[in-house]
Order: sequence, then structure tokens, then C-alpha cells
Amino acid sequence: MIGGGAAVGVSAYVRAPWRAFLCSVLCAVIASVAALLPQESEHRRDMVRDCLRHRERMYRLRRELPRQQARGRIE
Repeated sequence: MIGGGAAVGVSAYVRAPWRAFLCSVLCAVIASVAALLPQESEHRRDMVRDCLRHRERMYRLRRELPRQQARGRIE
């Protein structure tokens, strides 16, 4: 991430427009995500599946907690 940090620092130093700053940050994020994803299709599938399961579990917890609080089960 030194490259992304350097681009942000140089952009701020030369007073570049916000679009240049945003573009450099987005490019750094996209490069990081591509580097962190597994290359094997089975591993990538497992990672996506686990992420979706986590999102579903968090959605259920956020939905059920107010209902339980309304019923007086949780103080």
C-alpha cells in the first residue's frame, strides 16, 4: 500500500482536484482486493459462501433483536 499512500500524499501536496485523489484511492483498493482474493476457484467459492452466510446471520440478528426487546425478553 505504499504506492497508494504515496499517490495520496503527492495528490495532496500538489493540490490536485478531489477526483484525482478519489481515483488513486479507488485504484489502490481495487488492487488490494484482487491481491487478497484466493486464486483457486474452490477457495474463492468458499470465501464468497462464508461471506454470504455471515451477512445473512447478521441480518437475522439485527431483525430479531428489536423484536425480542419489544417483547421484554432483553433488558
